[in-house]
Amino acid sequence: MKKKEKPKAEVLFSELNPLELWGKLRLEQDVESVDVISQPFFESKEAEEAYKAFMEDSQSTQVRETEKSKIIPSSKGSLFIWALLKEESKRSKRLSSVNHLFKDDVFKCICHKSRHTNPKVEFDEQDFDEIASFLERKKLIRTARQAVRITQEFAKLFHESYGAWLVF
Repeated sequence: MKKKEKPKAEVLFSELNPLELWGKLRLEQDVESVDVISQPFFESKEAEEAYKAFMEDSQSTQVRETEKSKIIPSSKGSLFIWALLKEESKRSKRLSSVNHLFKDDVFKCICHKSRHTNPKVEFDEQDFDEIASFLERKKLIRTARQAVRITQEFAKLFHESYGAWLVF
């Protein structure tokens, strides 16, 4: 009789694939499809004008929201998270929401790793800011002027996604 294998209680940082973290943590963004709405029949010219004004406002709002939330490529998001974890590993043996990591150190780590991945991933400061903003809106990180830190929500998401605690 075989014993049932227990799920791993811990996963080593060295076992993580630096280009698969984004997907594994279910952080991919969906590209929303825009439904085509047929123009209804209007009984008055005033109602038709009000409808047209509403649609113009709605479309301009959608454009602004789309510009604010750009789709983050999985490879760039994964490298960002990998670098956060790499810098975190220099401070503690497990994920901690109290460690403040210097943004410059995280950025340097991302750039170094991106040059050594196959395929190479181009990463710049704008990518860093967009990904940090996205993760902060999700409450997975907190940023300050020169620092970033992982939140307890990130640790919880990691544990749920991997079914194990991360160990450095």
